[in-house]
Amino acid sequence: MKKILAVNIDPIALNIISNFLMEQTTEFEILTADKIGELHEIAEKLKIDVALIDLVKPTIADAEILKFVGTSHPRLPMIVMSEFNTAEIESIIKSIATVRYFEKPVEYEQIAGKIFEEIKTGVGGAIQGISLASFLQMSEMERTSCTLTVKAGEKGEKTGQLFLIKGALVAAETGELKGDEAVYEILSWDSPIIEIEHARPDRTKEITTPLMNLLMEGVRRKDEKAGKKRGKKKVAIKDAKKAALDKEGAEEADIEKLELEKGPAPEVPEEKKKRKKKKKAEKAPPESPEYKEAIEKIEQLKSAGKISDASKILKQKKQVTRSVAILIAILFAVSMVYAWVYGLRPWFEKIKYEKLIANIAATQNAREKIDLLDEYIKARPHGHYTKQARDKRGELAKQLALEDFDQTIRKVSDLPIDDKFAKKARQLYEKYLKQYPESPYRSEIKKRIAGIPDILNDAEYRKLREIPKNDYSARIDAYNKYIKKYPDGKNTKNVREMLANLGEDLYWHIAKKKRGCDRQKDWSGCITLCKYFEKYFSGHKRAGEVKKLEAVMEDQEAFKALSEEIKEKGEYSLEAKNLYLEFLKKHPSTSLRKTIEKNISTIERIEREKKEWDDTVAYIQNTKISIFDRANRMRSYVAKNPPKTYRKEAQQILAWLEKQEQKARQDIEQKKRIEEQKRKKQAELARLRMEIVKKLAATSGRYVEKKPYTITDTKTGLTWVMLDSQTMTGNCMDYKSAKEYVKNLKTGGYDDWRLPLPSELLVIYNDRPSFPAQGKTWYWTSEVFAAAWEKRVNAVKQTGAGIWKKWETGLNSCGAVRAVRP
Repeated sequence: MKKILAVNIDPIALNIISNFLMEQTTEFEILTADKIGELHEIAEKLKIDVALIDLVKPTIADAEILKFVGTSHPRLPMIVMSEFNTAEIESIIKSIATVRYFEKPVEYEQIAGKIFEEIKTGVGGAIQGISLASFLQMSEMERTSCTLTVKAGEKGEKTGQLFLIKGALVAAETGELKGDEAVYEILSWDSPIIEIEHARPDRTKEITTPLMNLLMEGVRRKDEKAGKKRGKKKVAIKDAKKAALDKEGAEEADIEKLELEKGPAPEVPEEKKKRKKKKKAEKAPPESPEYKEAIEKIEQLKSAGKISDASKILKQKKQVTRSVAILIAILFAVSMVYAWVYGLRPWFEKIKYEKLIANIAATQNAREKIDLLDEYIKARPHGHYTKQARDKRGELAKQLALEDFDQTIRKVSDLPIDDKFAKKARQLYEKYLKQYPESPYRSEIKKRIAGIPDILNDAEYRKLREIPKNDYSARIDAYNKYIKKYPDGKNTKNVREMLANLGEDLYWHIAKKKRGCDRQKDWSGCITLCKYFEKYFSGHKRAGEVKKLEAVMEDQEAFKALSEEIKEKGEYSLEAKNLYLEFLKKHPSTSLRKTIEKNISTIERIEREKKEWDDTVAYIQNTKISIFDRANRMRSYVAKNPPKTYRKEAQQILAWLEKQEQKARQDIEQKKRIEEQKRKKQAELARLRMEIVKKLAATSGRYVEKKPYTITDTKTGLTWVMLDSQTMTGNCMDYKSAKEYVKNLKTGGYDDWRLPLPSELLVIYNDRPSFPAQGKTWYWTSEVFAAAWEKRVNAVKQTGAGIWKKWETGLNSCGAVRAVRP
């Protein structure tokens, strides 16, 4: 099983590439990684056959990583897809020997072809010195799936293929032969070279004959073929000898015929002597001298090596042939053992180990993975890959410990923070320690056990912050109880500060409440609040001021009762004067003494002065008259030194009128400034809009302005505001304000603007051509999630290298909005 590492590959592209690969082979496994920085570590720990890498806007750091991996793993081919930013980066990456570079845009079928080419070069091997029949029998016993390419001849001119699925021979072909006949032909070749390649599981089954029958028939045909060749040679020799004899007999017959026709020829004396001598030798008995002489000459020729005994030679030849055959058999057996021990056995072991790794990769549960490894180690305690299996088991055991650690942490996190939390959390932690006594996370678990009291402390601290701000009684009671329970706790200082701030809040609440009491002329509730403050915040820095407020309101409460009684008697009557004097006797330290004395001194003049005052008041109350005229009228009245009865009120009214007069002037000036600012703002926005509209032309039609101050991305169909919130308002805003801003946005006549997703922002800023409108360096998105005890937001910001990425921040951060629709 070949492993392909895909780094930063888009899921859609990866799916297309894997589909193309499936058309070539099924013996591959794809591993994924998000960051190029992980490439070296993965290549160190796993056997990676090919690395497929997508470099988006590659940097010098990315190029250096590839260079380092290329040096550390020179046998790891790296297929890189990219669009270079600079010539320097391109030069570095292309100089790496193990990099196969494809410039974007790429053809995924071409990428898949290159991957298949790379993994194919590292598949299988070639075997010599072992008979094809023996190899097929071993493959059947081991249930091996593979494709065998068999070559023979001096230049390998004979080529055939055998297809095995789980040890069964399912198909064969050589030249025009297929099926059983192709098997017989391939088995007849001498000194074959066997090349092992990946199996082809989709190969149609063409052979149904059992392997042993095929082998026996193949041997028979091979012997038969060899016998026919030898027989042809014998026949040829026999025929040649027969032809020679026939020719010799024909010549003798012709001579005899000629002699009969001519009669006997006269004999030459020398020839006659030779014939007599020959006839005599033929007729000589074994003991005759002629016979002995002939025997001696033959022995001399044998001694000289001129004549050999054919039977001895044949016997010696048979002995040599037998010895050679035994030697060949011994060499063959040794080669078979060597091939099995150092060739086939490791190969089969490798296949089984790779199958084990594939099963582990297909198993999700870590415990089940460990069981598979235990079964493998038990079956092969001294196997070639047993050490790797044990190392893998150790890694998985660590992984299981990590998974159970994470699960324990999640279980504790899910527990409700109540009276039973400490007990339940401790039980879960101790269960983990008991199950994994040697875990590397043991110290972390103990640290968390020690931190349980802090969790309870923090939980109670959080509850304090959940009490409504206007519920002062509940807050004071809760703060004091917490300080009493945790006098030296890590949050106690904060709670003391919260209590002090609560006193400050209560003081300002009393001051604000007093204004309402003054308007309603009912100070009983405010006086009660002052007494409450004195009870719980007697040492607070505002205690003296609250005391003074209380005294003033008590006087006002008493004066209210006096005023009601005077009203019954007549406000300017003698009884009213006597009531004033009596009040002063009862309240000698009242803060209203001057007011009462002024009322007493002016009681006789009130009627005379009332008319002038009423006329003046009626004039200034006429809102149809401009504020400037009314202010002048009251200013004249005050300048005449009016009676004390009305002077203070007149001055107050005059002060109010002058404020209104000043405010009117300010309003006039403010309107002018607002109009001017509005005009400048509109001009500036129009200028910015024209600059951005010019930039739209450089985007090759991707970004267009369909409605004023909006930009539509023709690729995604989304519409974006041309100017962000920072540009429009001049201010940054927190997440709540950002949502409100988008809700009320009406740019382009649309009312369905929203906060974008991080992926939507990353597309327009990181894609080329990028979004033409510029603004703030980070923006809010709509992705909100819970982190620990607070909510967090996934924002998008620009890095120093100009690349935009996701960024986590709090709800109270101050950022900008790039609104989108729909």
